Amino acid sequence: MNIVEAFHDRNLLGHGIRDFSTFTAQEVILRAAYGLGFKDEEQHAIYTKFTGRIEIPAKQFKIVLMINGRRSGKSYLMAENAVFLALFRNYKKYLALGEVATIMVIAADRDQARTIMRYIAGILEAPLLKQKLLKTKASKFEFQGQVVIEVATCSFRSVRGYTIAAVLADEAAFWSDENGANPASAVFAALKPAMMTIPNSMMIIGTTPYARRGPIWDFYDRFYGIENNHTLVWQAPTLDMNPSIDPAEVELEFQLDPANAEAEYNAKFRTDVEALLSREVVEAITVNGRFAIPYDPNKQFYGAIDASGGSSDSFTLGIAHAEDARGILDLVREVRPPFSPDQVCSDYAEIMRGYNISKCSADRYALGSVMESFSKYGITIEHSEMDRSAIYGNFLPMANARRIELLDHSRLRQQLLGLERKTSRLKEIIDHSRGQHDDVCNAACLALVSAAGTLSGSEMWSRFGESYQDFALEQFGHWKVENAGSFRGNYGGTG
Repeated sequence: MNIVEAFHDRNLLGHGIRDFSTFTAQEVILRAAYGLGFKDEEQHAIYTKFTGRIEIPAKQFKIVLMINGRRSGKSYLMAENAVFLALFRNYKKYLALGEVATIMVIAADRDQARTIMRYIAGILEAPLLKQKLLKTKASKFEFQGQVVIEVATCSFRSVRGYTIAAVLADEAAFWSDENGANPASAVFAALKPAMMTIPNSMMIIGTTPYARRGPIWDFYDRFYGIENNHTLVWQAPTLDMNPSIDPAEVELEFQLDPANAEAEYNAKFRTDVEALLSREVVEAITVNGRFAIPYDPNKQFYGAIDASGGSSDSFTLGIAHAEDARGILDLVREVRPPFSPDQVCSDYAEIMRGYNISKCSADRYALGSVMESFSKYGITIEHSEMDRSAIYGNFLPMANARRIELLDHSRLRQQLLGLERKTSRLKEIIDHSRGQHDDVCNAACLALVSAAGTLSGSEMWSRFGESYQDFALEQFGHWKVENAGSFRGNYGGTG
């Protein structure tokens, strides 16, 4: 029995489906993914519309990437695939005695993975399927035939050591690791060897799109509309995938935030979100093997903090100085929650006194209690006039001009690479991407910008020539000239 036949059988995969008429597009995906052909021209037209491909697939794909809008049934369809691949295929001939074939469900975290696992539990209520189930745990289903469906976190370490028959990767465009970076590339690379010993293994990725970067964008850019037998990319809006959604609700979302709705409901990669810094720039300004620079009485040092209350975000410290028209990062410290804010203030105050720092910068949102604690330990906190966007906006041209030296610090590196420039009709915002953090790089960049603010106009502007308008074109591209003007004001330029 193939997956489409099982899908339409209410005693099998169709057990939990109320209305098959709303699953027209999903059936086409299944037929294409498993090389089952199409039953009519209408299905072929749907396939072409959402894949950019014409040739009818003749065999199962190794990778299927579904880039669909929100509430389009991605997670439920992946649950259907998980149950089919667990119960309708025999993997014993590929397994050693005691070895099991794993159908792995991966999401941003275990809470999100439970969505698919709950769908799987519902599908397994079908009597003909339930009898195949041997054991149920919170994050695992064990079946006859040496097969399990199991949850794993989005870490390349957690997926090693398995024999994998299939992977269901949910919302992979929004995964993040402990450093605030998307680990999907490393996870997918770690999965490949685990899938090699089962010839018909497959990876199914279901996600809403985000920015035009990272592994999901790379898959799309390389394979969408390309006739091949390995990777199928399907891109479809919410209303095409789930006609039960009220179009008026989606239209309202477009009125409130068109750029966000274009991604969330039309499944288009965002054009208003771009990476602030390229990997090449970050690597060029990082001094490999340099982890801290000790105090030098001949230099003036500047401190900056990104404060936290101790329960969610990290509390970070950056120290920098200016030298030879460069901003030099001397030290980075991070304390992750949970912690006592007063104890961290005491520890950081001692470090800053070691660099002869009595005044420290913080962004305008620094907590009043933190300021009081630092004052108690002899450090005055001064709020920067710059908000987060301005801090990063002033850091950007110095980084692009290679007028920065960073420490060899993995979380700093990853957080800088995670910064995004988001444009709207009203303004441009620079911030970390959704689900990620910038605690470390915020303190480091504020310290560097504060230190660089002491350089003379001639030191900074000799690199860029007489005119700050030329500088704006060179460094900011499409940025408005007044942004470059604020940079000129900070550094005393005369162009």
